[in-house]
Amino acid sequence: MTRSSPSSGSGNSQVNPLYYELIGTTANASGAGVNFTTLDDASTVNASTMQSVFGVSAFMNCTKGNGDDSIPAQTFLAGLKSGEIASNGVVDVIVTAAASDPGYLPMPGFTSLNGYPANPWCYTCPGTNNLTSYDLWIQLSVGGKTYLICNWAKNVQVQ
Repeated sequence: MTRSSPSSGSGNSQVNPLYYELIGTTANASGAGVNFTTLDDASTVNASTMQSVFGVSAFMNCTKGNGDDSIPAQTFLAGLKSGEIASNGVVDVIVTAAASDPGYLPMPGFTSLNGYPANPWCYTCPGTNNLTSYDLWIQLSVGGKTYLICNWAKNVQVQ
């Protein structure tokens, strides 16, 4: 299946719709408008919050309606655990690690769903390093050094 890259939306690379795009959502209309619920029911975001936070009005990997012509969303992250998801109190994001290690420095404002400080994956589309595609990276600070794991370099970079 060919898919377009999700939009990075708001311009904040740490707060992006990547989690919702990869986990898959269903659009449900309610009295308060449209809510997008992940296929595993772990997270819900309403359309107005989505627009103000992500700068987009819909997710690409989303089931809309239940007719024969609707394409069901897919879960591309079936093994995701609560420690790999973080929230900043408004939306959820994907993290690589939720650490209790005092040598690990998380991003301010993000806490994993299991309560640990967290560091989210950053995502932009189009990318600045991958001009025709997207940039995906995380910066981990451990023991006074910052490590960059990204999709534009084969090896971990020490910054």
